[in-house]
Amino acid sequence: MNNILKKIIPFCFLSCIALFKSYAQDIEIEYSITFTQPEVNISNRYIYRSLKDALRFADNLNILVIRNKNIGQLSSDIKFFKNLEFLDLSGNQLSDLPNEIYQLTKLKYLILSNNNFTTIPKELLNLKSLKYLNLSDNKINNIPSNINNIKNLENLVLSSNNLNSLHTNISKLYNLKEISLDNNKLSSFPNEFLYLKKLRHLNLSNNRISIIPNKINNLYQLQELDLSNNKINTIPNSFSNLKNLQKLDLKNNNLKSLPQNFGNLQSLEYLNIGNNNIKQLPNTFSKLKKLENIIITSNGLAKIPQEIINLNRINALDFGFNNLSWLPSDFSKLKNLKLLSLRNNNFSQFPIILLELDNLQGLDLVKNHITDIPYELDQLSKLQKLKLDNNFISELPTCIGRLQNLSFISLNYNRLKTLPNQMKFMKRLKLINVRKNFFPPEEMQRIKQMIPSVIINF
Repeated sequence: MNNILKKIIPFCFLSCIALFKSYAQDIEIEYSITFTQPEVNISNRYIYRSLKDALRFADNLNILVIRNKNIGQLSSDIKFFKNLEFLDLSGNQLSDLPNEIYQLTKLKYLILSNNNFTTIPKELLNLKSLKYLNLSDNKINNIPSNINNIKNLENLVLSSNNLNSLHTNISKLYNLKEISLDNNKLSSFPNEFLYLKKLRHLNLSNNRISIIPNKINNLYQLQELDLSNNKINTIPNSFSNLKNLQKLDLKNNNLKSLPQNFGNLQSLEYLNIGNNNIKQLPNTFSKLKKLENIIITSNGLAKIPQEIINLNRINALDFGFNNLSWLPSDFSKLKNLKLLSLRNNNFSQFPIILLELDNLQGLDLVKNHITDIPYELDQLSKLQKLKLDNNFISELPTCIGRLQNLSFISLNYNRLKTLPNQMKFMKRLKLINVRKNFFPPEEMQRIKQMIPSVIINF
């Protein structure tokens, strides 16, 4: 690898684990699939106000960044930058490119996002070394017929455009490994992709797709697939032949079930089927032995699917916004569980079975009907973050002082009048949210004096 490519670092955030992420004074559970994108690790010497400013260094520049400069036309002087491998012209007002850009024979990475292009500029079609092309957030409504000229292209980003169809010749970009076409106007799954045997990452979220083609199994190298926010109502049996699939996002569709052979996706690590209408999981679901993170929010579930209990590698579960009121006794089998959300359900009691989850670090029980916290809460010795907002809790047990790893607790909108003295022993506690409770002024003062180093939001 030459020196320039050492400066172009592909960051691929593929862990997709559930995270408790701080937002100022609050905490939410966040999940996502994020696709690879090149990130430039460079000093300001590569960033210029205009092409003219960079021209005197043209022979030596490998990286050139002219972002957000309101440029309406790129000068033909671009031809002098013969050694460019990375060019970022995002956030300008470009709608076309000079013919001379084809002379950048070494160019591998080109970012033209947030401009005014309505098609992929024909001038790019002769860039034989191009591997990464980003034209997201433009106004593109068609793909040129000779798109297949960019034979070495590996990553194509056309997110947030106006595409409702693709040219068939995109199927001849045989080296494509990643495609992002989220936030367009596609009404069907592009059959052109079914010929791209090297495809590993595909993002078609936020379109109008209703049917997954039976030949989806042609994409046997696929590792990540995001079909969230579409209109899909069924998954073909052939889908389960995607043996290398690791991350799958199907949230916000019209699904009522998963295929019976869904358990054949034995490489699957992350699954999001939130905001569908899936009441049951197929029996084969318990075969997904590598599955670590599951989101089944907003599906109207009244009970935890037994198939999940048998997955002992699970470390993050989100059952928020369902109709759960109890947990099965064998829920404690999930010994590796670290993060659990049961927010917006119908629990009237704190589920005692949770006290057997020795590795639990984050627990979200917001907006249930819980009145009491068990006196054995300190059994959750690894707990770091606890959310109990919008319940009916009037008292905290003194054992909370023994939760030595707890750094954040949120109890907004409850019925608390006091906090136990034992909280002064919580050495790692940094933030408490107790807004909209019933603390008298003198109690607020006492609490502030008791734990002076803790941020308290009354």
